[in-house]
Amino acid sequence: MGLDVAEFKKRLEAEERELLEGMVRHKKEARESVEQEVRDPMDQVVSSEGAEKEFQLATSDWRIIEEIRAALERIENGTYGFCLDCGRRIDPARLDAIPWTRYCAEDQDRHDRGPGGELPVEPTL
Repeated sequence: MGLDVAEFKKRLEAEERELLEGMVRHKKEARESVEQEVRDPMDQVVSSEGAEKEFQLATSDWRIIEEIRAALERIENGTYGFCLDCGRRIDPARLDAIPWTRYCAEDQDRHDRGPGGELPVEPTL
C-alpha cells in the first residue's frame, strides 16, 4: 500500500498553521508579561521568567515549523517518506507520529547519539 502523501501534506500544513498561531500567542503573552506593571523585585523575577518561557516556546515552535517546511519541500520534490541518510523508506507508523521526520528510526537514533555514540546528558540542577 502506498503512502498517502496528500493526507500528510494536509496534516503538515495544518500543523504549521497551528504552530504559527501559537507563536503569535506566545509573543503576545511575553510582551504582556514584560509590560505588566512590576511592583517589587519578586514580581520582576516572575515577569522575566514568564517572558523567557514564552520565548523558549516560540523558539521550539519555530524549529518544528522549519522541519515542517522542509517536509513539504520533500513532498513537492518526491522524496517525502525516504530517509535522508540511507534512502530507505521511513516506517509509516513513524511518519504518522512525526510527519516531518527526516530520518528512519535507526538513523535518527544515530543523530541523537551524536559523533561519540553517546546520548547527550541533560544538566541537573
